Amino acid sequence: MYEDVAQQVYCKRNGVRIHEFGLLKHPTVAHIGASPDGISELGVMLEIKCPYRRQITGEVPVQYYYQIQGQLEVCGLQECDYLELKLEESPRQDFYDTAEDTFPERGVVAEFYDSEAGKSVYTYSGVDWPVTALQGFERKAEERDAAVKFHYWRVDTYSCGIGVG
Repeated sequence: MYEDVAQQVYCKRNGVRIHEFGLLKHPTVAHIGASPDGISELGVMLEIKCPYRRQITGEVPVQYYYQIQGQLEVCGLQECDYLELKLEESPRQDFYDTAEDTFPERGVVAEFYDSEAGKSVYTYSGVDWPVTALQGFERKAEERDAAVKFHYWRVDTYSCGIGVG
């Protein structure tokens, strides 16, 4: 649910746009593929992790290092930014009671249940929307589906290893 939020924060902080490609096949080895979280317009791959329990240390865990190496090979790229983001959720009232300038990177995720697909689908506010825009986002989500569930988040920890590769 929060990888899209992490991507928004990364784009805002780095002034880039990320393009998603889904599964990419290796150009010469038929049984190898990769699904990077995105590739920037500068040709830098992005790998996102939003660990729930694991501490963010600023180091790339070895299992992800090898994942990144394989993805770089498949994509024919040289660099990957490894982003780890920890978000803190809070109740609605606490979220709105906290001054915007205290946590400027914050937002709302609207969670809807898609009964046909049998899973939740999400829509996202912007990373740095003002309170009035966030409240408008909530109203529109409630108009779409009264059973919507909201997740109020703010950035707790941001760690980006630039140029892993």
